[in-house]
Amino acid sequence: MASVEEAKHLGLAPMPKIDAYRSVSEDDVAAIRELCNREYLSRLKGLIPGYWGASCQTLATHLLAWLQIAGYEADLVVGEVNIHGNLEYETTLENIREEYRTRPNEGSQRLHMWITLGDDVIVDPGIADRLIKYYRVPEYAIDPIPVHRADQFGTMYGAHHCPMLVGADFAAKTNSVNPFDLLEVYKSQLR
Repeated sequence: MASVEEAKHLGLAPMPKIDAYRSVSEDDVAAIRELCNREYLSRLKGLIPGYWGASCQTLATHLLAWLQIAGYEADLVVGEVNIHGNLEYETTLENIREEYRTRPNEGSQRLHMWITLGDDVIVDPGIADRLIKYYRVPEYAIDPIPVHRADQFGTMYGAHHCPMLVGADFAAKTNSVNPFDLLEVYKSQLR
């Protein structure tokens, strides 16, 4: 998987533990979809009210922490999403490398971030609002936090995710919301 190889190339630490070839059952996909859209949705709305189409990194980092606490092997993915032939963020591998090298943690970044569970399962909390606002997907036709296999995003919404890098360390170094810190904060709240 090229996106894991890129993590090695950049020297992300810790390295992603996700196995792209690990099979994720349809029952697990359905359970995660239910968990995200029932339990975690209200938490995210409390943290980030309003439009989510430009908040993928913050949404994904919080959701990643909650999924990991729930016992799911998950990691962040950085890349591009092509919706009906439109590149949404103009993400390139060179942009991602430069972001990681220079470590800007404020301002907008030209990339999209989502969560992988391995296999071809995508959890994308930032895409639904974008599809509703810019591509006229009816709100009733998409979960607020879509959880599907990659090909289903294409079939259902015309959205094709292009992973370029896997690893939460990218967000830890380039974003004001550090997923490793969030994980510890949320774990401590459970004690």
